[in-house]
Amino acid sequence: MSRPSQPEGPLYMGVDLESGEPGAPGARYSVAAVDAEGRLVGKWEGASLARLVRLAWELRPAAIGTDNPFELAPSQAGLARLLEVLPPGTRLVQVNVEGGRPLPLREAAARAGLDAGQGKPTPARTAYLAAVLAARGHGAPLRLVGERVVITVSRGRWSRSGGMSVDRYQRRIRASVRRAAEKVREALERAGLDFDVTYRESEGGLDSAVFTVYAPRERLVGIVRPHRGVDYTITVRVAHRGEVRLDTGEPSRPDRPLIVGLDPGQTTGLAVLDLHGRVILTLARRGFDRGSIVEVVESLGRPVVVAVDVEEPPEAVRKLAAQFNAELFHPDKPMSVAEKAALAARALGGRPPKTTHERDALAAAYKAYLALKAKLERLDSYLAHFHVDLDPQKVKEAVIRGVTAAEAVEREIERLLTPPQGGRGPPAASQAGQAAGRQAASREGGVEPERLHLLEARARRAEEEAKRLRAVVERLEAQLEEARLEARRCPRPDAALEAEARRHAERAARLEAEVEELRGRLERLARLAVRAGRGEVVAARILPALTSARLRESVEALGPLRGGEVVAVANPGHYDPEALDALAEAGVAAVLAGQPGWERLARDLREREIPLFPLSEYLVDVVSGVAFVDSSVLRDAEEWVERLREERAAQLDLERLVREYRMERLRGARRGGPRRGLSGR
Repeated sequence: MSRPSQPEGPLYMGVDLESGEPGAPGARYSVAAVDAEGRLVGKWEGASLARLVRLAWELRPAAIGTDNPFELAPSQAGLARLLEVLPPGTRLVQVNVEGGRPLPLREAAARAGLDAGQGKPTPARTAYLAAVLAARGHGAPLRLVGERVVITVSRGRWSRSGGMSVDRYQRRIRASVRRAAEKVREALERAGLDFDVTYRESEGGLDSAVFTVYAPRERLVGIVRPHRGVDYTITVRVAHRGEVRLDTGEPSRPDRPLIVGLDPGQTTGLAVLDLHGRVILTLARRGFDRGSIVEVVESLGRPVVVAVDVEEPPEAVRKLAAQFNAELFHPDKPMSVAEKAALAARALGGRPPKTTHERDALAAAYKAYLALKAKLERLDSYLAHFHVDLDPQKVKEAVIRGVTAAEAVEREIERLLTPPQGGRGPPAASQAGQAAGRQAASREGGVEPERLHLLEARARRAEEEAKRLRAVVERLEAQLEEARLEARRCPRPDAALEAEARRHAERAARLEAEVEELRGRLERLARLAVRAGRGEVVAARILPALTSARLRESVEALGPLRGGEVVAVANPGHYDPEALDALAEAGVAAVLAGQPGWERLARDLREREIPLFPLSEYLVDVVSGVAFVDSSVLRDAEEWVERLREERAAQLDLERLVREYRMERLRGARRGGPRRGLSGR
C-alpha cells in the first residue's frame, strides 16, 4: 500500500477485480492513482469496494477508470447505487470503449501508446492502465438514466404546544419553510439551473416545497446544501430510473418530427403523433416530471409542436416547449369534454382512450395536427414537383416553425449542394438551431430560466413578425416592379396605375422601417439577455396603475406574480388596497414609480414592508412592454426592509418602556399617594 503525495492538478484512479464475486462484501480490488501526466502517485491492493469509495472521497479523482464496470457491481441497479455514493464530479469511465463498442484492454492501451506488457496484465497493472487511459480522456463515462436532483424543503418539527400558542408556532414554522424555499429558488436561479417546483401551501407559509433540478449533482455543489434545523430541513437526493448507460456522445433518438400532447397535473397524460396524425404513444403516469417526459419523447423522435387543451398553457408546458424548441399550440377557447372525447376517438380509429388524462393529451395533439393538416397536404403536393432527394420531414418541420415552403425547399436543396466532407454548411442556419444555441448559451451563462423564457418568447415572436414583414416587402416590391414595367409598356401611363405604384412604394417603405425597428429591438433584447445572464439586470413588469384590474391584465399577459419580483408603475397616484395586498402576498421585492406624487403610496406600501423607489434611478431599458432595471434594486430593497424592521423593533421597545414607566408610577401612587421630599412636607 502507498499513499499519494498530494500532487497539484487533478488525479485519476483505476480499478480491477482481484478476487471474489463482483460487488460482494468479500470482493477485493487493485486500485491505482495517477496524476494528469500518468505518473503513479498511489496504489492499493486487496481493497474492498467500500475502501475504493472512501479513497475516492479522500482523493476526489476526476475519473475512475475500469475495463469492465460489472466487476464493480453485478447489475444495473448495483452500478446505479455505486454512482450515487461516488463524490460529485467523479466520473466512472469504461476506458476500453471506442466508437461505441468495447475493445480488449491490451488493444485499447496499444492504441493509446501504452505498454501492457507480455501476457495477461496483472490486476495491479490493469488498474494502472485504466487510470492512465482515464487521465488521457479515453473511453466513455457511465451515466445514470434520467438523473435529476430532488431538493425538499419541509418542516423541521411539529409543535406540540397547546392552547392559543399552537397556531402561532405552526405559522412561524411555515414562514420559516417559505423563507428557506425562497432562498433555494434564488440560489438555483442565480446558478442558471433548469428546475420545476411544487409547493404545499398552508396558513402563514408553506408546509413543503419540492424542487426537481434537471442537472447532475455535481452542478449543485456549493449552491444548495442539506440542512437539518429546528424549524425546517433541506434534503438533497439524486433521483433516477435505476439504470446506467455509456455516454458515447452519439445521438440515439429517431430523426422524425413529432406532435406532443400534454395534460399536466399530479397524473400527467402524454400523447405523441407523427406528422401524418398517426398515434405513436399514449400514456398516463403519476409523478411524471419534465425530465421523464423529455426522455420518453426524445426516444421517439424530435418534437416540433407541443399542444395542450386549455387556453392558457401552464408554465411547466411553456418550459417544456422551450426546452424542445417546439411551437406551442393551444385552443382559442376551452374544449368541451364531448369535443375532446370525439377528437381522441377519431385519432385512435374509433377506440376510446384508457384514461381521461390520455384522452385530454391526445385531443390536444390531434387538434394541433388538424390545424396543420391542410398546410401539410398542400406541401406534399408542392414537393411532388421536385424530383430530387429532398427530405419531406425536414421541409415540413421548417414550415411548421414559420418558414415559407419555398425557403424550406431551398434549404434542402442547399443541403444537397453542400459537400459532405470539408465543405461549408448552409449559410442560413435554421431557427431551431439559433434558438437551441441561445438556450445552451443562456444555461452556460446562468440566465434566470423564467426571465430567459420571457425574453426567448418575445424574441421569437419578433423574429417571426420580422420574417413575415420581409416577405410582404418582397412581394410588394415585385408588384411594384411589375406595375412599373406595365407602365413603361403603355404609351400613355394610366394615372390610376401610377397612383397604385406610389401606394405600393410608400407601404413598402413603411414596412421596411418596421422591419428595421424589429431588428433593433431584437439586438437590444440580445444585449439585455447577456446582461441578465451576468446578473446585472432583472426584468420588471410595467403596470399603468396599481389597481386590481391592471394587475389581472398583467397576470394574464405575463403570468402570476412571483416572490422577489420587481414591479414598475407609471401612475403611482392611482391605486387600490387590494392590489397592494396582492403584491405583499406574492412577496414582491420592490415597486418602482415613474413620476412624482407618490407619498401616499409609499406610506401604504411601507405598512406592507414593500419599498417604493424612483424608477429613473434603476431603469436600463424598456423593450416590448417589459422594463429592464439594474439588479442593485434587489439589494437596496433587502436593506430597506431590514432597516424598517429594525426601526419597528426599536419603536416597540420604546413603547414597552413607556408603558412600564407609567405602570410603575401608577402603582406608586396607589401605594402611598404622591411622594414628598425627605423633610416630609
